Amino acid sequence: MNRLKKAIELTLPVCLGYVPLGAAFGVLLSEAGYGVLWSLLSAASIYAGSMQFVMVALLTSNSSLVSCALLTFLVQSRHMFYGLSLINRYRKFPLFKRLYLIFSLTDETYSLMTSLKESDDDQDDQFVLLISFLNQTYWVTGCVLGGLLGNFIPFDTTGIDFVMTALFVTIVVDQYRNSKQHFPFWTGLMCGLICLAVLGADQFLLAALIFTVVILVLKQDERISV
Repeated sequence: MNRLKKAIELTLPVCLGYVPLGAAFGVLLSEAGYGVLWSLLSAASIYAGSMQFVMVALLTSNSSLVSCALLTFLVQSRHMFYGLSLINRYRKFPLFKRLYLIFSLTDETYSLMTSLKESDDDQDDQFVLLISFLNQTYWVTGCVLGGLLGNFIPFDTTGIDFVMTALFVTIVVDQYRNSKQHFPFWTGLMCGLICLAVLGADQFLLAALIFTVVILVLKQDERISV
């Protein structure tokens, strides 16, 4: 019970972001002609906030499967880099649990995982699983609520997607304050700004992630060699 209480307290900020944003997705999907069952299935099986919003546009435009696959890869490719820093943490889990942790990894879940302090409680396997499961539960709840209410409540979703951006920034600021190592933060920030200026808003993310990972790997190798 203490483990569950602690996990709920830790994931509460994510809940406050996931439920309203998930509801916005459910409303959009309902307006596109897909009922609450589709909201539930997409939240449970796709579970990719930004990609689910894109999915609505793909469904309404009758896009091909190839286009859907390529766009999904580009939008979600950042998770490949997230996974690199969690290999050691997830390696100890049995295969089924490890596959679920990989599937349920989101931007916000990643931030929480990397913010866990080095203590017995935070390293507990069940605690790590609870974080991922609770976050997905919040998202599924929001999507279902939106799907149920979408046909009855007029709702302007303009700008609602900024909720998750604000939440992610808040988590990053909290990590910055609690961490003594700020080099990764400034590396990511500078790579992002430079790639944004050179490549533009539509193309900068993947390049920024690649440059950030390369720099951090080189920095780690330099530290080991010294």
